[in-house]
Amino acid sequence: MPQSRWPRGMQRQQAADYLGISASWLDQLVSKSLLPQPRQLNKRLIWDREELDRAFEELPHRGDDAPGNEWDRPS
Repeated sequence: MPQSRWPRGMQRQQAADYLGISASWLDQLVSKSLLPQPRQLNKRLIWDREELDRAFEELPHRGDDAPGNEWDRPS
């Protein structure tokens, strides 16, 4: 799906799909502060696409960090 088709606010599974990872891996990366916490609207948790983009851009490229980078592990 082209970026313009992704909504600004995404629920858990959409956010994971946007990043190309599983929802459980999204949870792990959020808990490790590698991805942003969701925003809360009433009881609903919503990830901001622009915050996900910024967090993704801050991730190291392959070879730029120590072995064991979270993103090198399969989901």
